[in-house]
Amino acid sequence: MMSPDDLAKILAAITTKSNETDPYQIHSSEAPGFRLVSVPLKGPNYIYWSRAVQIALRAKKKLGFVNGTIKAPEPDSDDYEKWATADSMVVSWLLNAMSKDISDAFVFSKSAKALWDELK
Repeated sequence: MMSPDDLAKILAAITTKSNETDPYQIHSSEAPGFRLVSVPLKGPNYIYWSRAVQIALRAKKKLGFVNGTIKAPEPDSDDYEKWATADSMVVSWLLNAMSKDISDAFVFSKSAKALWDELK
């Protein structure tokens, strides 16, 4: 028979594993003011900046929010609020990765994908 400690370890491992692959998961160290890339978008550096952002988002398992592979669930879905929270976080990261004069033009974007598409 399994001890309670062994069961707790197994459950913790399962929870950790599932959270690592959950695209809606936001790590406790990630906040709206998180600095996604070291060089902000200033206009002429768009190609370099967009590549750096894509690399950073892929590392955080959030690239799908801008390229469209992580789509919004139906508003009445159990996952909608989790998606909206994660998407808003990505929007915040993108806005914080731009110079103020550029980010001001995109502050009302409806989603990370919409913002990304408008930037192209």
